Amino acid sequence: GFPDQTVSMEALIIGALQKTGPECLPALLGALQDKSGSVRESVRRAISPFGPVAIPAIAHALATVKEVEPRVELLRLLERLLPRGDPALALLTGIARDGGEDIQVRLTAIIVLGNRPWSPPEASLPVLLESLDAEEIPLRIAAASALGNLRGAAAPAAQKLLHLLADANEAPPARRTAAESLRQIGPVDSLDASPLVKALRSPDPEERRSAAAYLGGARLALKETLPELLHILEADDSD
Repeated sequence: GFPDQTVSMEALIIGALQKTGPECLPALLGALQDKSGSVRESVRRAISPFGPVAIPAIAHALATVKEVEPRVELLRLLERLLPRGDPALALLTGIARDGGEDIQVRLTAIIVLGNRPWSPPEASLPVLLESLDAEEIPLRIAAASALGNLRGAAAPAAQKLLHLLADANEAPPARRTAAESLRQIGPVDSLDASPLVKALRSPDPEERRSAAAYLGGARLALKETLPELLHILEADDSD
């Protein structure tokens, strides 16, 4: 029959391209650079059914497309298609580590790394730990959040998150994200609790609350820090 008159010409063309099979992928990926949000969404919907088959074409596009917005679109599309343990982990890791890459593209790569159930779960740990030291605050926040998404698999990152939480020079949103991620990771043996004591002295009540909550649930060696904790408790009682 006749096509639905409410469907745009672009959507009809995209649908027709999809029916030609994987050969259409380069053309569809090129359409992700269209200024129309509805066109880009139609492209994402058309490519999604191809699943992992589309990943090599996306990797090729990321190697050739230089504009920021299309690169972000490609990474978001990649997130939809990734199966567990996909080799695209190396692609995302390379982008996240690339200091010459646009910050928005690196940020998207870190978010995708944190949103996927990699196999093994700790596969993304090295790049996320490195990203905690990034110069840009949004990258540090994204890395801390991504580590929290890994839950117990991110236990090796707990000490570094503790130091981030306790760093008085760190941006408050990054410190709060570190505190929340520590809560998500859960108790970790053999941690140095002294950074947590510093966090309990923070002027930010949310940071103090998060630090206290983690301290209460963690199996930490507190003998050395007990005097400090008692001092903080007495100071709070006197307020």
